[in-house]
Amino acid sequence: MLENFDQLLKKAKDGDDSAFGQIYKSFAPPLEKFLYLRSKSNYEELASDTWTGVVLKLKEFNGNEIQFRAWLYTIARNRMIDYFRKNNTVPFDPTIESFENLAGQNYAEDPTVADENLREINKFLRANLKTLEYEVVLLRVVSDLSVSEVAKIFKKPESAIRVIQHRALKKLSRMVVIKSPPED
Repeated sequence: MLENFDQLLKKAKDGDDSAFGQIYKSFAPPLEKFLYLRSKSNYEELASDTWTGVVLKLKEFNGNEIQFRAWLYTIARNRMIDYFRKNNTVPFDPTIESFENLAGQNYAEDPTVADENLREINKFLRANLKTLEYEVVLLRVVSDLSVSEVAKIFKKPESAIRVIQHRALKKLSRMVVIKSPPED
């Protein structure tokens, strides 16, 4: 959370590039991570389209930081859906082969997904959750959005998001086996 978000937003609306840059720096990394996990190699294009949409509509936006994040992810999700429809493709469904063949096979240098654990977690989540459950978990955990922000993105009541998240986590907990350390 930005301490002075309201001031930065006002300045950004008035055309202050530095203020917009601070907002961008704060929100871009988790947004790109979300887009990458949902769309594979197209995430940079989708992120660019999202921020273009933000710039074009920024003066019309009224709200606080929480509402801004929900608005930002709504734009991103809509851009992603449009992209999939336009290109007649489906969201990225990771497999071992697809991970090995990404971006010149130098996956570890990509700053948004350098962590091996993130790839494995994403693969596990994608394989075991329905699309809506997967997106809710990604938005709540990876992008660190609140329940109310996620509810605004999906245009669902907060209670529905809590239920979706709860069911997804319960489903995942049944699959995870925690091994006890060996006794000495």
